Amino acid sequence: MKKKVSIIVVLLLLFNLLSPYAAYAAEKVEIEEDTYELEDVNACLVDLLDREELGEEDLLDFHPDQLQLNEEEEVIFEDCLALLSLDEQEAVTEEGSEEPATEEGTEEAVTEEEAEEPATEEGTEEAVTEEEAEEPATEEGTEEAVTEEEAEEPATDEGTEETVTEEEAEESASEEGTEEAVTEDEEDSMIMFSMKAESTPVTKSTSRLGHLYSSTKVYRNLGDTNTLNASQLTHAVYYIKQEAQYNGSTYYLLSTSPSATNGVVGWALASQLTTYAHTVVDRQGKTFQVKGTSNAYTKAWGGNKDIVYNLANEKGKTFQVHLTEKVGNDIWYRGTLNNRTVWIHSSHVESVGKATSRLGHLYSSTKVYPNLGDNKTLNSSQLTHAVYYIKRETQYNGSTYYLLSTSPSATTGTVGWARASELTTHAHTVVDKQSKSFQVKGSGSAYTKAWGGNKDLVYNLANEKGKTFQVHLTEKVGNNTWYRGTLNNRTVWIHSSHVETTGKATSRLGHLYSSTKVYRNLGDSATLNASQLTHAVYYIKREAQYNGSTYYLLSTSPSATNGVVGWARASELTTHAHTVVDKNSKNFIVSGSGSAYTKAWGGNKDLVYNLSNERGKTFQVHLTEKVGNNTWYRGTLNNRTVWIHSSHVTTNQTTRTNYDITLDRAATLQQGANAQTDRYTQYVHKDYVRRSGSNYFVNATSLNVRSGPGTNYAVVDTLRNGQRLSIRRQTGDWYQLFWVDANKSDIIYNMNPNNFINDRVQQFQFLDLAKTSGATASALNNFLRGKGTLAGQGQAFIDAGRTHGINDVYLLSHALLETGHGTSTLARGVQVNGVTVYNMYGIGARDHCPIECGSQYAYDQGWTTPYKSIVGGAAFIGNSYVKAGQNTLYKMRWNPEALVRNGRPTHQYATDIGWASKQVHTMYNLYQGIGSYSLILDIPVYR
Repeated sequence: MKKKVSIIVVLLLLFNLLSPYAAYAAEKVEIEEDTYELEDVNACLVDLLDREELGEEDLLDFHPDQLQLNEEEEVIFEDCLALLSLDEQEAVTEEGSEEPATEEGTEEAVTEEEAEEPATEEGTEEAVTEEEAEEPATEEGTEEAVTEEEAEEPATDEGTEETVTEEEAEESASEEGTEEAVTEDEEDSMIMFSMKAESTPVTKSTSRLGHLYSSTKVYRNLGDTNTLNASQLTHAVYYIKQEAQYNGSTYYLLSTSPSATNGVVGWALASQLTTYAHTVVDRQGKTFQVKGTSNAYTKAWGGNKDIVYNLANEKGKTFQVHLTEKVGNDIWYRGTLNNRTVWIHSSHVESVGKATSRLGHLYSSTKVYPNLGDNKTLNSSQLTHAVYYIKRETQYNGSTYYLLSTSPSATTGTVGWARASELTTHAHTVVDKQSKSFQVKGSGSAYTKAWGGNKDLVYNLANEKGKTFQVHLTEKVGNNTWYRGTLNNRTVWIHSSHVETTGKATSRLGHLYSSTKVYRNLGDSATLNASQLTHAVYYIKREAQYNGSTYYLLSTSPSATNGVVGWARASELTTHAHTVVDKNSKNFIVSGSGSAYTKAWGGNKDLVYNLSNERGKTFQVHLTEKVGNNTWYRGTLNNRTVWIHSSHVTTNQTTRTNYDITLDRAATLQQGANAQTDRYTQYVHKDYVRRSGSNYFVNATSLNVRSGPGTNYAVVDTLRNGQRLSIRRQTGDWYQLFWVDANKSDIIYNMNPNNFINDRVQQFQFLDLAKTSGATASALNNFLRGKGTLAGQGQAFIDAGRTHGINDVYLLSHALLETGHGTSTLARGVQVNGVTVYNMYGIGARDHCPIECGSQYAYDQGWTTPYKSIVGGAAFIGNSYVKAGQNTLYKMRWNPEALVRNGRPTHQYATDIGWASKQVHTMYNLYQGIGSYSLILDIPVYR
């Protein structure tokens, strides 16, 4: 076959060289108001279209229709004439050519959309609908990229996958993939026209563009010693359709036409040229606006001799593109400017106007202009009764104009511009891309586009009543909803008012078996692979009667339209009624049995957690449902939304910890400086008290403490010399003490868990502080309203709790107590070294220097905002107490483990024997604001 092609091409070349039409060079041919040389016309007819040449006798009353060309041949013929005529034009300026970006290291991978439509303008966002993103690639399936000119040379053999150019037909037998050896005689006959007989170069086809230098040596034929005058060939781009290996070097054949036979100039060493690969991107129609920079050329990547226009003079004009090519990594457009075909680099054009997304219909009276500013209009009567995409709008002469297109694109399928006031248009937006299943009502029509006209009609839906319509895209046109989906295996658009959900509503959950038959649509004979659908629960929101049986519509979402899987016979499923119980917030404790799922009554494919690993964690519920007779909770576990069966959670969880010490012995060890109380009113005489700054000290060998301000009151305690006092107030000559040593009976009372565990408020002394409460920031902020610098810091306490593993409500309660509800000096802020710092937990404060020591500690920690103090201080509490085993208020105050281990009180948070019982009131009140909650309690048990 290849041998035959080669012989035919050789004969064509001989015919071309020897054809008598060369004698008619002076004859002119009029074609559509343009004049061409008869020689050029015959070259296009014979070489490209394999038609008979025209003679002088044919020119009388000549019309192109006489040629009887089909649509494709007409395009090839017109492009051929345009290229040949452009080659003969004189250069108009001496400006430099544009160098394309280098190929090396550049990523060339493009998406389908990018291959179809170049970016309209860097940084410009353009509203797109789903169809726009789904446009198919223009060259899908093509194995080898070819330039437009190459594509215009017809294949020599019908059915050949790749277009065979004349150059390709001349490839030698050494080319890979050749099935038949080309004889030496045939090979000689092919090369006789381009090289000397004494040389036998190895040639093959290629597709590049190139520029040469004044020093480049150009040979008419390979093997020649004489060269052409290269200085006369510079400042122009040349087509390279053939390359050859000759004497160990690569040579390129330069041509002024996209051909290895027409317009040939000669051969040059590849190393003496600048060349780039030359390929087609697409042949889609596009509309751009000239920026006003650089030049337009007769060829892509043209030089000064190829210049047609200086684009500074064409700024703002419309450029109608019909061919997009790549030269190296640069994009070039061929199109019409001022009714002349030119090439412009992509960086020198931009999309017209601004992006929009609308659909529109026009009237027979609507004026549609191919380009803005044209006087000529299209025949609108031929454009009516169809909907058009509108992706660009612009202001022109004080009016708004829309660009009409048959495709969801501002460059592809464009028709022309029309005044907005002469159209009926609506905004066009995507709603969602969810799968939905509907039933055709039997009214209205189905179209190729949303809001279609008569020309867009696909079906009269009266003939499709009751059929299933599988939707995959939902859009809005104005206030109307349109669905795109499949009907009768064809993609169509139907208005929402003409479809309805199938069957009647229900609410169930169901599991299927591997033997269950699942149909995509009711009435289908084909079924889905049920084995891939088992071990998961499905929502059932529709049921229908079909052929005497009940069918359920299975869905992965609680919807009859979104996430639809298909229909299955009710008898082939296990299902239960599915109802909401309430949406109240509840807190539970994970018991450690069962599993957590993504859906109620989930299967293995819905599994999230094995709850044996989550034992004791808080489960914050916000939805309760019934599946059959079973209760399921939906809530948050480990910051993830899951469903858990009611049998796998519980309310309060109590742990009892035994200590090898009696309560009496523990109380005895606590007596002294480690057990203070403010329960009693006690006084000392001021004459025996020494004041130093803000501190007070005993100034006597021993000082009696009396129950009232006078010597007639009973002595209740004795203080030693130098002991520091906390003074509440002065009454006459007596100081009322704030803190005094607690007696043993008071200590025993406060240390005995049985006095508090059954009190709904005091049981919070035993709350496990390593577990967060589940409170929201808004709930905490409601409680903090009006609390000084703590107001609005609810999220800070939540962050502190999560960061350091501490109950957030405890942290808030602790801060309120330490700061006097956010109003203390340390809470309001203290300046240290010119920096204001905050201490919300009183950390570092000492009885003898509460402000100085507390603020210095805050300064050292960098607590320069209330938030930093709340979160940072929580680390001290967490690391020093909660994470150290003192994870309840009771343990923080009494630390019974240390009493047993050390035989004395150590590492206790406070000396006040009532500290733990005072903390719980705020915590209790805050928990009531949370709503339903669960408590994990740790109760001490003494021997």
